[in-house]
Amino acid sequence: MNYNEKTCFIVTPIGGDNTDVRRSAEGAIDAVIIPLLTDIGFELDNINVAHRMPQSGSINKQLITRILEDDLVIVNLTKLNPNVMYELAVRHAVRKPVVQICEYGTDLPFDITDERTIFYANDMKGVIELKENLLPHIEAAFGEKEIDNPIYRAITSSTILKDVRVTDSEKYLVERLDLIEERIGKTINESRYNSINFNTGKINTYSYNFKATEDFSTLELERRLFDKNAIKSVKIRNITEDLYLMKIATYIDLSPNQLKRIIKNVAGVEIEWIEGALAKNKF
Repeated sequence: MNYNEKTCFIVTPIGGDNTDVRRSAEGAIDAVIIPLLTDIGFELDNINVAHRMPQSGSINKQLITRILEDDLVIVNLTKLNPNVMYELAVRHAVRKPVVQICEYGTDLPFDITDERTIFYANDMKGVIELKENLLPHIEAAFGEKEIDNPIYRAITSSTILKDVRVTDSEKYLVERLDLIEERIGKTINESRYNSINFNTGKINTYSYNFKATEDFSTLELERRLFDKNAIKSVKIRNITEDLYLMKIATYIDLSPNQLKRIIKNVAGVEIEWIEGALAKNKF
């Protein structure tokens, strides 16, 4: 393929000046992405980086225009920056070529685990490996005739479910397939996460008593916590009207404060911990 007239937009987490996030993102851009793109024929003027765009006019408008119109978008998902995730969703909405990269250890959401993603290490060897893997992914992205992604799949499923001509049985099958896809994505990401980071064979369990200030679904909270790939299993039982017992198993050794912070962020309701009810061991 002739890339001379192709355009590419690079979306990446920024972070503060000289932070690890900023240095890592800039290193990937300057040491790997831009040199590779120019080597295969991209003109330097046709390569834009989100945070390096001129400050004149509406930055948001420029960003969205590039995301919508450029021939290729390369997205760095490291740290799952909210702005980056939003911009990835915009790109998915127009069904155009996109390549995802991220550092090892990034806990990808289940719905994008099976998308085209290159994992790399933030070291010199990682730079070499990223460069080796990036070109095949770019070629594959441009080679796809019908681009598939989570946004398109969700729209397709919704359209089918709303079609009055579709039978209840067919709608049930679509819903079950969506659920299966979600669980497979979770399993794939969990396997990748464990093999990269914590494949030590050690499982830690914790028990907490807590009260919630408002009604909530224990099943929904279990599902949300299970989506966190450091968590192997979670069970929540109602002890009294407003007192709950949670038993949770993790692949890694978390401090009580770390685990409580994860639970509170996921819960969506205020939680009051009943101290003295913590137990930790291996099983």
